[in-house]
Amino acid sequence: MRFLLLFLVFPHCLAQQEPIKVRYLAEGKVYLDAGADRQLQVGDTVLIRQGAIRLIVEAVNSRTSLCRLEAGPMPEIGEVCQWVKPEGKPGDAAVQEPDAVQAEPVESGPSPPKSMRERAKKPLRGSVALEYAAFQSDLGEDRAQQGLRINLRSTEDQSGSFSFRIRTRTRFYDETPFRVERNLERTENRIYVAYVEQGRPDARFHWALGRILDADAASLGPVDGLRGRVTWGQGHGFSFLGGLQPEWEYSKFSSDIQKYGMVYTFDTPKAKVSSGAWHLAIGAMGEYLDGEVNREYVTIQNRYQGTHLGLFQSLEWDVNRDWRKDVTGKSSQLTNLFLRADWRTGGLRFGLQYDTRKNVRTYELLTEQEQYFDDLFRRGLRATLSYKWSRHDLIYLNVGQREREDGSEDATTFNLRYNRTHFFHRQLGFNVSGSQFQNGLSDGHQWGAEWTWQIPAGGDIRLGYTVSAYDYLSQAMQRENNWLTLACYWPLRRHWFISGQFEQHNGDELPGQRIFLQLGYRF
Repeated sequence: MRFLLLFLVFPHCLAQQEPIKVRYLAEGKVYLDAGADRQLQVGDTVLIRQGAIRLIVEAVNSRTSLCRLEAGPMPEIGEVCQWVKPEGKPGDAAVQEPDAVQAEPVESGPSPPKSMRERAKKPLRGSVALEYAAFQSDLGEDRAQQGLRINLRSTEDQSGSFSFRIRTRTRFYDETPFRVERNLERTENRIYVAYVEQGRPDARFHWALGRILDADAASLGPVDGLRGRVTWGQGHGFSFLGGLQPEWEYSKFSSDIQKYGMVYTFDTPKAKVSSGAWHLAIGAMGEYLDGEVNREYVTIQNRYQGTHLGLFQSLEWDVNRDWRKDVTGKSSQLTNLFLRADWRTGGLRFGLQYDTRKNVRTYELLTEQEQYFDDLFRRGLRATLSYKWSRHDLIYLNVGQREREDGSEDATTFNLRYNRTHFFHRQLGFNVSGSQFQNGLSDGHQWGAEWTWQIPAGGDIRLGYTVSAYDYLSQAMQRENNWLTLACYWPLRRHWFISGQFEQHNGDELPGQRIFLQLGYRF
């Protein structure tokens, strides 16, 4: 607890000021290198070229904003923006050096101006962080965890040819389980991606070697091998990915499963992005184990993002032969389908999604029980509705239903949240939420409230209280829990940052204290 208090009161400073600029263009969206650090909020207006281009902020993190194009053509990377302040007057906002965008969108559009190119010449981007987590239960169960998280991307070398990407996590566990009179210690290493790449992603040809996770072949998972990509014409591309599947915990670089994939892609030409961006990916995937077919399938993805309408579709179609045909009795089958549509206008946004994704049997899982596969297949439909009726007020509704294939009772969920910024003060925020679920085996609900204080340097401090209760219908058993949460994120001088979270749990299940601390550096 003393460490957390030190995190909350640690001194901080503002970085040097610079104008807001367009940082990325991806899927018809515009990313700015300013966010909550300059008090940008969802619904704010940003102008470019003296108002010829108008953007509306849709999402904000500590130092980055995601905007949709409201009027005018798509801007160029590096263009200077004017934020329309709450008073309604444009102004130049000062920002800190932006964080890496979580989704890591691919840059597109014309070459950025010289100032942006100079910043891109930094040898490294990303972050390195030390982590500590602990749980002390009033019932005698204690857990501690120390970790190191690395997320780095290098820029091209002096020849403009090579770069590398690495994202890893190492954790050491020290546990005293409930009712076990001995300590359990173990170390877990996980390498998500680690590869060297030759050539820019937008070059006519480039390749990567190492542990690769390809967005257009995401169903293959990580592959230890080689990826090559060729582009031609107006938005056409072809890529090949092949290698070995890593061990389950992603620490070793070899296994007995070989994976291969070929993908054709098409993206809306840059000159037409302003009228809506479309991305198509059609791929053929194969997985093999000791000469046997593990899985062979076709994957198709479509994404469209317009001014008001957004669409996404993905599906997988398995080609069954050998043992797979004997088990299923089919030469082919639709195994996974996911559809999502979003429509927005003004402060109103409506979303609808349909999900039939499930576990797929492979040769390595041939001996597993059937209940882990088709018996657990569910068809899911979910609807979301949000309405922002003022600059500071947002209400969000989420309703979902999933149907089991075995005919048992459907699972239903319901969630309602209200969010208010400028809660008696421009740096204070408040939200309250409630949810309910029922699946035939249990019935429960949860509600909570949270207060947020935005730190001018770009961080925040949050205080929340949550209550959860549910019934086991088959056993006539009731459980109730509640917990208090105090958390913060605080940017420090020279790219350092700290974050922490403390939770006090009470109730019927594992009462005790949880703590999480992180000290990191952003490149």
